[in-house]
Amino acid sequence: MGPSWADRARQDPDSDGAADVTPSGRPDAASADAAPRGRLTLWLVAAREAGLVALLGLGLGIAISLLFLLGGAIPGFGVANALRGGVVLFLLFHHVGMEVAMASLRLPHGAEVSLGLPPGASVDATVAFAFLGGMAIVAWRLAIAGRVVADVRGGRPRDRGLAGARVALPYALITLALGWTVSTVVRFPQTSPAAVHPSHVSSLLWPLAIAAVAGFVGGLRSGPDGVWGSDWWEWEDWRRRWRAAIAGSVRILLIGMGLAVVGFLVVALARPGEAFQYAGDGLSGGPLAGLGVAVLAVLALPNLALWVLAPAFGGCLDISSGFAFTTGPYCFLSYSHSPSHPLATRDYYWGMPNLGAPSPVFRVFMLVPLVAAVLGILHALRVGEVRTRREGMLVGTLTALVFIGMFLVALLLSTVTVRLNGPIIDPTTGYYRYGPQPLDAIQLGIEWVVVLGLVLGWAAGRRGTGRGS
Repeated sequence: MGPSWADRARQDPDSDGAADVTPSGRPDAASADAAPRGRLTLWLVAAREAGLVALLGLGLGIAISLLFLLGGAIPGFGVANALRGGVVLFLLFHHVGMEVAMASLRLPHGAEVSLGLPPGASVDATVAFAFLGGMAIVAWRLAIAGRVVADVRGGRPRDRGLAGARVALPYALITLALGWTVSTVVRFPQTSPAAVHPSHVSSLLWPLAIAAVAGFVGGLRSGPDGVWGSDWWEWEDWRRRWRAAIAGSVRILLIGMGLAVVGFLVVALARPGEAFQYAGDGLSGGPLAGLGVAVLAVLALPNLALWVLAPAFGGCLDISSGFAFTTGPYCFLSYSHSPSHPLATRDYYWGMPNLGAPSPVFRVFMLVPLVAAVLGILHALRVGEVRTRREGMLVGTLTALVFIGMFLVALLLSTVTVRLNGPIIDPTTGYYRYGPQPLDAIQLGIEWVVVLGLVLGWAAGRRGTGRGS
């Protein structure tokens, strides 16, 4: 038996290109026939890998939904609704918006008042947020899928990356098809019945973007020498500097998120009454449903980390709106605003209490960005093997710029948006946004990471210069 088309593609990295030309100047017939077959092989592999990733994410969503079914936590929640709930959870791993309609808005514990929404009003809105832990799992598996497709394609890192990105199209078509299967009425405890179905545009575009980026990165890293060992870098110094900047910025973000979660847990332990109340609410549906709540909490842990990290850097968690009239944002957590310190006066636009500053003890959270930035920049300087002050400051600045970009995207993905389509107010369109302001990442990154990058880079370069002399 002869080699498969996948084997031929591996042996000939350029088989995806134009047909070979005979001495007479005409395309070789066999080569011309092999090129489209090679492309077809890539698409078939991409479709297979996309299906496997979708099975993983969908299986996780359905498993969580079945825990609520078996626990009996939601009245009238049958097997069919549990399967639909699994699809919804899978789509929420991708920031897909959900179209929600309520005849009379009512949320548990009167949460609609805290969210700035009028209780009892009819609602027709698109609610968008993501379980970032689920998104991380799916993106990791999509990167592996991109690597598989890229190994079939072969070639230079750019060609491998583009081949890996092919997984995005079949994956997005799968999520789009799944989105059409969900249209139901959900009845959660202490909540008005809500008609829910995914936004069909969102169920196509968000998974398409996530899969394209993850597949491209997976394909880019798939070569025998990886990205950094490839010969596509013309300048060795810049290869070393960019590798250091990316490694350092990732470390800053991960250390910062980890410290933010630790700080949150310390605060929770210092307030055991509130912590037990939230834990009791989560376990009120029984042990199986409580396990489902716990899994969802773990999947939302990166969201929590970013919502703590932004105020720790000096930003603000706020509620903002964008209607025909523009109101100022209502900041509910920062170094100058705390929900535990309501004042007697009320916000002019939102009608909610103005908030005073938290206890000075919370200034300890400033150690989170300080420690994360110092450790991340020092890691970048070690990876970059800086030799001079100028190079140290350059690597420190590059690390800061890459971190700002990563931080901005992470904050954007962590926000919750409610886009109104109905009669909550007079205008027919508008939105609420909850969480950190993504553009704050620019200012906060400059204030912390750029400054520390320049200082630590200068110091590291000075030591390198001393050793060299």
